[in-house]
Amino acid sequence: MAREAIALKLSVSEESFELAIQTDLASLGPLEASIEAALEARKAAALAQDAASAAMRRAVAEIRSSGYTSRDAGMLLGVSNQRISQIETQAGERRT
Repeated sequence: MAREAIALKLSVSEESFELAIQTDLASLGPLEASIEAALEARKAAALAQDAASAAMRRAVAEIRSSGYTSRDAGMLLGVSNQRISQIETQAGERRT
């Protein structure tokens, strides 16, 4: 809706410009600190999840290449053997 209004006002096509909306947290006064803390924590959690996923893929690959079954790998890593199969499938898709 904003893009449409701007294009109409400037008499240009909606595709002729980029629109970026940025929140001014400072305008929220005392809420700024808690919002920033929550956003930083969410960012840190996403990075930690990425690291955990990578570690899990490496561990699965090493366990399986050592001759253990997917059931064994699941028991060692605390997940189901179906999850091990999913991880292996996703790792194979990443390589291709």
